[in-house]
Amino acid sequence: MDDLQQRRRKLLDLHYADKIGADLFAEQEADLTMQLRNLQAELADVERRLHERNEIAQAFEDVARHLADLDIDEIWQEATEKERWIIASDLLDEISIFPDHLEVKVSGAPRMNVTLQEVGLTGGSVFQRVGERTRTSTPY
Repeated sequence: MDDLQQRRRKLLDLHYADKIGADLFAEQEADLTMQLRNLQAELADVERRLHERNEIAQAFEDVARHLADLDIDEIWQEATEKERWIIASDLLDEISIFPDHLEVKVSGAPRMNVTLQEVGLTGGSVFQRVGERTRTSTPY
């Protein structure tokens, strides 16, 4: 922006010193003015988007702070079966069941393997072969 304003001042100096004609001055000045307006509009748009992102980041930080303060174990214990279903279905995208483990896809996170023992299960089905999986929409 400073470069464009400096070029505009030099152009004006050339015009005052009668080094360029009025038509060329008008043409060049209009071009520089248009470039400055476009740059100012672009800068205003960048500032607006930056402000929006800062507001979103602040809102995210606020939510993260509130979530960190939640006692999930207590919430889970107090929740009804239907409320547990809602909580789990909101958090989980997919569960793939294998004979020896579960593959869990949590919203916004990579897949993770969970042993059956970690979730209180003891073993697989006798009807599946090793490596086969079944998909379920049951989150727990």
